[in-house]
Amino acid sequence: MGLKSSLKKGLKKKNRSINKKVRICVECGSIRVVMNEKNIACLDCGVKRKFKKTLEQSAIKKGDHVKIIELEYSNTIYKIKKLKKSEDGTKLYLLKSESSPISLLYYESEDSHLEKVN
Repeated sequence: MGLKSSLKKGLKKKNRSINKKVRICVECGSIRVVMNEKNIACLDCGVKRKFKKTLEQSAIKKGDHVKIIELEYSNTIYKIKKLKKSEDGTKLYLLKSESSPISLLYYESEDSHLEKVN
């Protein structure tokens, strides 16, 4: 039995549930972690872990509000104007912030990724 299923069993008895949006660092217990489909990194202790299988994340669509997550904390919120796929298969995003008239061409890397903002 896996950790997640054992946690769910214990939480059902107490009438609680797991919030799938919250990510916690295994090393230090911090919730300041950044994650993409290949790895997860803690912003507090700096530990990076790679996943064996790629994770399925919610699809980011045109018109969604996102913010860029890097090792440095960023609060700027962007709106996705266009999505393109390059020749090598990398997803390209054309981002527009409300505060700046300049659009930003962005692609995800190991050091940074996009996070959907509600």
